Amino acid sequence: MKKKTLVLSGIMSFALLLGSCNKEEIEVPSNDEAPTRSGFVNPMEEEGIVHNSDLQYILENITETPPYGEMAQRELVMDILNVEYGGAVTLATLPEYGTTFEAINLSEWLSLAPVSTELQDQVMITVDELAASPDLSSFIDAVNTREMEAEGLFSGDELNIYYAHFAVARASATFWAPIAEGGLNGYSYVGTDLGLDVAAIDWDKVVACDLIGAVFGGPGGAATASAISVVMQS
Repeated sequence: MKKKTLVLSGIMSFALLLGSCNKEEIEVPSNDEAPTRSGFVNPMEEEGIVHNSDLQYILENITETPPYGEMAQRELVMDILNVEYGGAVTLATLPEYGTTFEAINLSEWLSLAPVSTELQDQVMITVDELAASPDLSSFIDAVNTREMEAEGLFSGDELNIYYAHFAVARASATFWAPIAEGGLNGYSYVGTDLGLDVAAIDWDKVVACDLIGAVFGGPGGAATASAISVVMQS
């Protein structure tokens, strides 16, 4: 989706796929309520639900001005999630972004993932579709169409990762999109302590980091990636 006054994009999922949360969760369709599209339901849809719940929790609990530097910011995000999950969170599988968020090369960053180049190529197609889509519904339509063709492309663990990145892409894009587009206006969860200039945020790149984060570490990796993406631009 093109830059707009939308909402922040997804904080990278944890290195571990974690269970459901005790906190109040934002409204995201459950597996049973997910769009069936001719009987099809993404078997990893729960990853998108967990991602949005974790992302909301992180944003609501950044109650002080974030520290300078990526490593300190990663530690802040991890500490927040460890309060929720009792110390079970690790970002070990999520590679560092580098000196600045603007300098991140998404293709190079994704190339560090321990998956096939074929899967990396398909994930980058999703990133390109995100940039080319004029609005939320157009992007979700593209995701819905491609995920129904997944079984013909991958199998085993890579099929699960492929499904997961679609679930997170759909959930993250919905989280950040404005209500007028059918989104959840996720930037409203960001505390004033971030001092965020919403108009200056590269939202497409935040969502892209989110869905790539799912490749590295599931919903936790995606949620933390998203949060760090936003904090680094504050």
